[in-house]
Amino acid sequence: MMKIIIALTLLLAVSNVSAFWGPCAGVLAPTSITSPLCDAVRCTVTRGGSLVAQAQINSPRAHSQLLIRFTAFLLGLPVELPNAPGFENACNQLGGGMTCPTQANVPFIWDMNSPIPTQVPAFANAQVRAELLENNQSVVCALVTATIL
Repeated sequence: MMKIIIALTLLLAVSNVSAFWGPCAGVLAPTSITSPLCDAVRCTVTRGGSLVAQAQINSPRAHSQLLIRFTAFLLGLPVELPNAPGFENACNQLGGGMTCPTQANVPFIWDMNSPIPTQVPAFANAQVRAELLENNQSVVCALVTATIL
């Protein structure tokens, strides 16, 4: 009976996670990601448009810097996607009046509203690694299935 209860609990926990994103191995993942541009399978954005999303993050440590890096995996090869000028720093995109340095164990929201440069290549259903970096080390990361038109 206990095995059935554990199995049902795990099934419910997994079903509550959106399929369009998941954690990166070995790096803190957001506790949730929401966006009007995403459905249960993927996020779809347009070159020349904007990426609008919110990621809730609860880091066990403070961060003085949170630089943004997006890497798409196209045909198995990593392609770093450029950020629009002025949108490279997530410290400028934190919700609720928060800024860097963040505080340890205090949840914060990365309130993304970043233009998608027209030089970004179009692709369908690729994995995109969305990272926040401090001192060139990934401190928060999510893998997102994305289509860029």
